Amino acid sequence: MVWEKFKRITSKKMIVLSLFLFSFSLSAESDFWFQQGYQFHQSSDVDNESLIFNDTFIGISISHYFVFGQNIIYSTRTNTKESTDYNKGDYSILELGPRLMLFFNEERNLSLSINYNPYCKGIRKKVGSVNQDVDGSSININLGLQLSFTEKIYLGASLNYHKIMLTTGKVSGTETSISDNYSYLFPAIEFSLRI
Repeated sequence: MVWEKFKRITSKKMIVLSLFLFSFSLSAESDFWFQQGYQFHQSSDVDNESLIFNDTFIGISISHYFVFGQNIIYSTRTNTKESTDYNKGDYSILELGPRLMLFFNEERNLSLSINYNPYCKGIRKKVGSVNQDVDGSSININLGLQLSFTEKIYLGASLNYHKIMLTTGKVSGTETSISDNYSYLFPAIEFSLRI
């Protein structure tokens, strides 16, 4: 209960802070950023799990070495081996939150970005039961390398650590507290447009 109140207050403050920084940072030298990341992983373990991860970032440079903006992540997981446990079943989750990128060099092709998503909602499935609506938060840490393809288009790859922390589950209108986490470490292909 306390965590939910904290999360609601924090989410509102982060949205206001994001809008303030986003509007404050606009200047004649600001660059507009659009970045798309994609990852598909098929595990060969017992669960035979596949994961699809789509990461979209829209931001503005606030200095030569920093870019700040909004991040959108949509991830899905499926298991060909059906499970009676929500933790091992299929899920689809949408995550929204601010992202800060730090560049390590003048060319701005080697970066570290941190993304906190206070909005993290979706559904989970298990065999023999209705879907469970879930709510929580997530973080994503990204170490990326992108090389210039043209003056404004960059292509590259990244190594990502992604953690989803679910705190609430709802089935047929009945809400319960849960404490389920999903953690992944994976490479992704990236594309960015820098205007």
